[in-house]
Amino acid sequence: MAKAKLGLLATLYRNTGTYEAPIWSPVTGISDFSVNPTMDEGDASGKGDGGLAASEPTLLHLEFTGKIREDESNGAFTVFENAFYGRTALDLLMLSGPKETVGSRGLRADFKFFNWTQDQGLPTVLFNDFTIKRVIGNPVQRAVINSTDVVTYTPVSVTAS
Repeated sequence: MAKAKLGLLATLYRNTGTYEAPIWSPVTGISDFSVNPTMDEGDASGKGDGGLAASEPTLLHLEFTGKIREDESNGAFTVFENAFYGRTALDLLMLSGPKETVGSRGLRADFKFFNWTQDQGLPTVLFNDFTIKRVIGNPVQRAVINSTDVVTYTPVSVTAS
């Protein structure tokens, strides 16, 4: 029987080691994290298409959005805030479940913060909304947990059809 995966088990990790020997630390205090890969659209319309438009996917954009609760005692919050203001990249891993769960999958890449906003309304708990996007750096990799706490990486490349 198929088993549903729950969003509350999805986990964002930041690398506190080196690229070659990563140490994946879970980012706590995250809420409403969303994985939003999209493709640019190229116009492939031409004569002989019967007057119908045709499109082809071109460039892949990796964009992720989420919220992190403001908490200076949470090291990840401080690292994220400093990365935004310092315009520095972070090596991040997004998985559909904990890295100890076989079958969890996701993406690893270097990301920078492009948005860091906070609603300070009277009835709110303070969270910073953020947007991160893939930047020039190490290659984008698909990640799959094949055995407990062992991540297998394969490069992501977009090929023309």
